[in-house]
Amino acid sequence: MRLNNIKIVWALLLGAGSLAFRAAAEETLYQQGAARYEAKDYAGAAESFVKALGLESNNAEICRMAGLSYRRLGDNARALEYLRRAVELDPAGIPGQYARHTAMRIENGLSDPSPEEMGPAHFPGYDNPSDGERWYRPRIERLPDLSGTAAAGRVRELKRTLLAGRFQMAAAPDELEMHRAAMNELLTSLTPVGVIAEQVKKIEKTVQAWAEAALALAELYAGQGNAEAAREAVALVRDSPFMRRGRPDMVTALPAYQEALKRYGP
Repeated sequence: MRLNNIKIVWALLLGAGSLAFRAAAEETLYQQGAARYEAKDYAGAAESFVKALGLESNNAEICRMAGLSYRRLGDNARALEYLRRAVELDPAGIPGQYARHTAMRIENGLSDPSPEEMGPAHFPGYDNPSDGERWYRPRIERLPDLSGTAAAGRVRELKRTLLAGRFQMAAAPDELEMHRAAMNELLTSLTPVGVIAEQVKKIEKTVQAWAEAALALAELYAGQGNAEAAREAVALVRDSPFMRRGRPDMVTALPAYQEALKRYGP
């Protein structure tokens, strides 16, 4: 029995080591592919991304980048193969949305999208720090937890919600610009326009839910007599990159936002 237990432990350790090795290899291949893509070595980039997919075939972001590489090589058939797979893997996520619109442009015979319209080579939250890390995260984390008060549990919950949505907020301005550009080119096709409008509506709901979480946090701070923290929670929305570069009307339309500005504004 003891020998069998030892064998089981060793098997688990070896399995964990194998998984860690595969994850490290996949990350290295992804980074290698991204570097090649940025250097405009699209053939090399495609090779790296396809190899990475051999280690993890269900990664939507790697599928998206493989599709973009083949698009740049002029191989639209293979580009669509990988872009559609990215959409299937992550239809509601940001990589899937970028992949969907790039595929849509190919299918409609539109001109080759600019790098901005195809999405960044290094996607927010994958390799390089984005506004999600540089701007949102430190401001969310420094908001007080109100430990020892009755509101502490709810405060922690709201802060977790804000942190979880930081990359979506960081990517939203670029997503909206991409949708706007696609809408301008697809006015003659009702179905794609409907799809784009639906995606914009989803972004609006996501942004408003995030803003409402921050405003709810401001109310909790105010209720505990912490006016400074309440102002910081409102400023998290008011001064955000989304309000500067995105669609501020999505937030200013919220009655709770207007009320918060009156009560906790500068």
